[in-house]
Amino acid sequence: MKQIYTNTTERVYLKIYKDGVLSNADNDPTYSILIPGSDTPRTGTSVSESAGVYYFVTDLGDSESQGVIKIDWTYYVNADEGHRVDYISVITPYTTFQDIKNLYPLESDIEIEHAELFSRFMINSYTGTDFGISNDTITMHGNDKATLVVPYRIERLDSIAVNNEVLWTKSPVDNTIVNDLGRTLSITDTHYGILSEKSDSVPSYDDFNEYSVWKKYSKYTISGLWGWANIPDEVEYSAKILADDYFCKETAWKKRFVEQINASDWRLVFNQKQFEGTGNFYVDSILREFRSTGMVLV
Repeated sequence: MKQIYTNTTERVYLKIYKDGVLSNADNDPTYSILIPGSDTPRTGTSVSESAGVYYFVTDLGDSESQGVIKIDWTYYVNADEGHRVDYISVITPYTTFQDIKNLYPLESDIEIEHAELFSRFMINSYTGTDFGISNDTITMHGNDKATLVVPYRIERLDSIAVNNEVLWTKSPVDNTIVNDLGRTLSITDTHYGILSEKSDSVPSYDDFNEYSVWKKYSKYTISGLWGWANIPDEVEYSAKILADDYFCKETAWKKRFVEQINASDWRLVFNQKQFEGTGNFYVDSILREFRSTGMVLV
């Protein structure tokens, strides 16, 4: 699947073939684009680049968050209608294509892309965290506490429905809040909780911490912007180190789990930790605080 970076614009191409030959459409093909976090597609008309090749340029708003963009093309060739559906993955790089290119200017673009993918996937695997950002909705039950601990990092709260009834919304455009909960909501400093504070319409209790705000037997559907608005410096630096490792000559041996190499008067032995974590001791140390651990108590 083709990938584009968040907060960038990109050309999206359509090639039309008839009997195996690139052929012009009767008119410039139209497209419908559905972006992550939206239920309403945007439509437009493509531009001709050459015989049988058409394109349009995405908007910055199309890549605001991670997810999959769906593109429906419609075109006519000799009055025969044609359709095609393309999918584009919007991803957040931890270090840019150009940063890696500056380190290895002689490498091909495809190898630079592979180095970026390698570093990002290794970091995600080691930490158990995706440091991108996406519009999404989660559903969970309350915990009978004043603070609802959410399973993912949240940057922006858009709406909350209680038992399928929307009772709190905030416009991302002008920050207008419609609040039928009778409580003031805020995202905690850790970004892993939503704090519900008392307001005049909520009964007063001596110890608010014991006041059951997020009811255990109620279902909460929470929509918002989840993840990291900015890549942490530690993650960006680690991505550059791992991209550098990707081009290391020893990579050919490491990926084959070679434990020992002997050649006349020298011997090469890899430490077992080479095959754990990200494969780089320094990166593992830098990222240790970002690791998440899943736990189930029975």
